[in-house]
Amino acid sequence: MRIDMIIWQIMRILVIPKILFYRIFFGIQFPFGSTIYWFPKIRSGKNIKLSKGFQLGRLCRMNGKIIIGKNFFMNEFGTISAGNKDESMISIWDNVMIWPLFYMISQDHGFVAWDTFNTSHKWKKWSITIWNNVWIGARVTILKWVNIWNNVVIGAWSVVTKDIPDDCVAVGSPCRKIRGID
Repeated sequence: MRIDMIIWQIMRILVIPKILFYRIFFGIQFPFGSTIYWFPKIRSGKNIKLSKGFQLGRLCRMNGKIIIGKNFFMNEFGTISAGNKDESMISIWDNVMIWPLFYMISQDHGFVAWDTFNTSHKWKKWSITIWNNVWIGARVTILKWVNIWNNVVIGAWSVVTKDIPDDCVAVGSPCRKIRGID
C-alpha cells in the first residue's frame, strides 16, 4: 500500500473524534459520511439540518436556521449566517461546492435615521436559497433575498445581490450573468 493511501486512511479515522466532539459539546449531528478538516469553529447549531456527504473546512462558521442538502462542500474560512431567530432561513440543496473566504448573510440591520442607528437593534431578516449543482468561487459574498438557481457557476470575488438564473456563469460586483453554460 502506498504511503499516501495510508495517510488518507489515518485522516479518515481521525475524523471520528471530531464528529463526536461537536455532537457532545454543541449538539450538531453530522450525518454518516461527513468529513471535517482540522477543527472548524462552528457557532450554534441546533437549527442546522445536514444531509449525507457533508464536508467542512477549518474555521467555518454557521449559525441560524440552515438546511443543507446532499454532497455539500465548504472550504476554509466560510461563514453562513441566517441570524439566531426563526424569521430567516438559508437553504442549500444538492451538489453545492463553496471555495474559501465565503460569506452568506441573510440579515440586515434596520436603519431609520442617524439618531436611532445605535439604539434600534432591530434586525431585518430574509431568506437565501441555493439550488442544485452550484459552484461558488473564492471570496464570494451572497446577500439577503437571493435565489441562485440550478447549474450555476459564480466567479471569484463576486457580490451576489440579485437572483441568478439557471444554466449560466455569473461574475462581478454586483454579480450578473455573463454567459450560458454550453
